[in-house]
Amino acid sequence: MSRFTAAVRELNSFCGASFVLDFRLVHFETRPYHPILCRLWWMKMAARAQRGPPCSVAGEAYVPAMSKATCGKKKQVARRGAPAGIIDEEAYERIYKRIKKKRSRVVTVHEKQDIVLLQAYLRLEEAKKRAKSPGRKSKVDFSQTVAAMLRRSKPTCVAAWKAAQQEEDQSEADTSGPRGHKHTRFRRTKQLQIALREWLFERNLTRQHTAAKDVVQFLIERGQLPRTCNSTRTSAAAALRSVQRYIATLGWVRGTAPGCKTYREREHIVLLRDAYVLKMTSAVKERRIVYMDESYINHLHTCHHDSLYDPTETRDRPVFRNKARRYCFIAAVVSSDPIVPEAARQPHEKAMLLPETVHILEGGKQTKDYHGMFDTQYFVEWMHKLLASLEQRNIHNTIIVMDNAAYHKTKPKDTPKHSTNKADMLAACERYGLPIDPRVSKATLWAALRHYIKEHVKPIVVSMAEEAGHEVLFSPPHYSDLQPMELVWAYIKGRVGRQYPLHTTFHDVKERFKKAFDELPSPIVEGCIGTACKQLERLKEQLEQLEEVDDYAADSESENFETDPSSDESSASDEEEAEEDVQVEEEEEGNPLSVASYAHMDS
Repeated sequence: MSRFTAAVRELNSFCGASFVLDFRLVHFETRPYHPILCRLWWMKMAARAQRGPPCSVAGEAYVPAMSKATCGKKKQVARRGAPAGIIDEEAYERIYKRIKKKRSRVVTVHEKQDIVLLQAYLRLEEAKKRAKSPGRKSKVDFSQTVAAMLRRSKPTCVAAWKAAQQEEDQSEADTSGPRGHKHTRFRRTKQLQIALREWLFERNLTRQHTAAKDVVQFLIERGQLPRTCNSTRTSAAAALRSVQRYIATLGWVRGTAPGCKTYREREHIVLLRDAYVLKMTSAVKERRIVYMDESYINHLHTCHHDSLYDPTETRDRPVFRNKARRYCFIAAVVSSDPIVPEAARQPHEKAMLLPETVHILEGGKQTKDYHGMFDTQYFVEWMHKLLASLEQRNIHNTIIVMDNAAYHKTKPKDTPKHSTNKADMLAACERYGLPIDPRVSKATLWAALRHYIKEHVKPIVVSMAEEAGHEVLFSPPHYSDLQPMELVWAYIKGRVGRQYPLHTTFHDVKERFKKAFDELPSPIVEGCIGTACKQLERLKEQLEQLEEVDDYAADSESENFETDPSSDESSASDEEEAEEDVQVEEEEEGNPLSVASYAHMDS
């Protein structure tokens, strides 16, 4: 049925509405295909070709000319006046290309029978026309007409009709030639295709140049090809050509892959992210969390993106620059007590801004990142204010979340550095209890010290928090959506920016900023923290799903490698064909794909 319906679709697309050919054409006595079924097939193909239902020439809505039929009844009442489906050459070519990809290149016995039936019908119709209007008629090349309709060669149609006239059975086409199936040198299984896709993807990630010879080596390592296939020049050429044919069937192409490039996180960032998610998902349900952060605001900062304007206004409006003098500020918020029920929480048990931690300072002439306005000494003094504020409110055993700024992780002053002289390094080793031979070089000495300092020497603020009964947790880089302070900054800046008129002074910005901090309500802080916690839960679910996918892929890969692959032996004809030289391409090793640095987002 599928082969014949393909012929019917081609036939109708060729004839269109200008040919006196109805869908009853395929309703032969010997192959009784129902006209309604044929019409449905045509409607489906026309809709695919035109991306919508076919229309008439005048453009009015098209109603398919289907015959009303009832199962078991021979009587059919055809609808009158319905125009036939019309397509253009472009739609016809799309239909033909789609069918050409699916049908076999070798003409089967059933297709030859359909060719004979189609020729017989056309000859019969031509005989009826000549009987109705006798006279000299032009010669009709029926084989050429059928060949054009079905997009087959004319000799094939002629041979099929001659065999039918001689009452011979249609023979199967010879599949031993170029159009037939060939013996492959290795089994082209679905498992092999999946393994090749994963192997190519990993090579693309590591930017390794890949050619057909690399695929040959991959198949040899998997056991799909014998290791002796590269023993001689002719066998290597035969194996390479076989792999090139297989690559063509897979649809692989050479060049640069289209689409946008993605960036993968570095391994140490992935470890920091996983540790943070694991720690915080359980901590937010048991302990109060303190979030702190720094940010800035420009003198000309506005938030008028939602302001009304007249789109028909044609008069020029000035464009104001957004960069000017700026204020830098730092603050901290604390979450509500998760142990106390929401209805029974007292004001000091709810989420709030810690007003003692709010500090606004002028940015000065610093033109780089606003973090340059802060240093270790300033932050240590601010940390004392934060711990005192928590102690004043009787808040203990909290987790203080901060980002990875350099002054957040400053070690004590007596901690040796790379530039420290060797004598001080040896003294530090004695102080830390590290058994080091004094005769070793300074580089060896620093390597041992650096590892110990990284693992055992804590930053200043971490030691301060632990002495006060708190814990410091550094948020992972590039995950600002897990920091609720970013949402708090967005609320504060939006409130200040909406009050900006043209005559706003730098001092006015600071006063409005202070007022916005003073009037920051607890529900807003609670909402910002809740949004960050929801994002944390979603991230945890995504990571768990990724782990399940990785486990499934690992299991599938192990099953593929456990399978004993068997390869077909190469034929003698393949060895005789390998006479041309094989051009060996040089491999180019690339560096791993690096992760692009992300800019810090304030809101």
